[in-house]
Amino acid sequence: MILDINTDVLPFLQLSADDAYGNVARIQSECEQFIKSYCGRNFEQTLVKEVVRRQPGESVFLKEYPVVSVQKLAIGSATALLVSNSNATTTAQVSVGSSGVSVSYNYGVGAQFLFASYATVAAITAAINTAGAGWSASVVAGFEQALSSELLPQMALECINGNSAGLAVPNRALSDYRINELTGEVEFPIADCGSPQNDYIHAYYTAGYSPIPADLKLGLLALIKSIYDRVNEGTLGVSMYRIEGLQKLMNDDVPNQTRDVLELYKKRRF
Repeated sequence: MILDINTDVLPFLQLSADDAYGNVARIQSECEQFIKSYCGRNFEQTLVKEVVRRQPGESVFLKEYPVVSVQKLAIGSATALLVSNSNATTTAQVSVGSSGVSVSYNYGVGAQFLFASYATVAAITAAINTAGAGWSASVVAGFEQALSSELLPQMALECINGNSAGLAVPNRALSDYRINELTGEVEFPIADCGSPQNDYIHAYYTAGYSPIPADLKLGLLALIKSIYDRVNEGTLGVSMYRIEGLQKLMNDDVPNQTRDVLELYKKRRF
């Protein structure tokens, strides 16, 4: 979460923890998702893994910024692990998710091999070979000690009837690049600019704000208060109402001060 409900949100709304806490928490969550979607960014400092498409000769922009540190930038990918199933029918699939490798035969539950339990590609390979149900795996020479957590995401690669599905890792880690920490722009050496095989950049890095900038916090708090007040009044989405001759014009549900702040943080490419 961008804001802490107890130290940021409730005091701003002049509420205690007993005052409509659940409703406030839901409004806060929805407002935070709104500004992330509107700005095209997450704001909390976190570890990011992404694949960026690059045109040859051009720099790339990482999705999140400011960049705090870079764990790895690599060009291209290479097959590190081959998985197959010996059954002849009907379907067998292998996938790579955020936490591990999973296999499934005939749409069954199958088995999952967590990165946390099997730290290297060799360890994942050995685990798949003990899974039974026709599953087998082999590690490509040279990648035995590659970290299993670097296996690139894949969804449902077919490997029935002994056909091999290849799982890949980032290929060549870069040691020569320049990065603009504020914008997330990465420039590469000239030698890496022309080859078609270098179109994909695999980036592992930490980015975001800690602490969250004060103006962004204030803009988000103003939005939360606006929505909270409108929900309590029953006027969310209403532009005007009149009671016993008293007319009230309503502003947009997103306050102007919030819009002004979000324009400063909206993702732009220079």
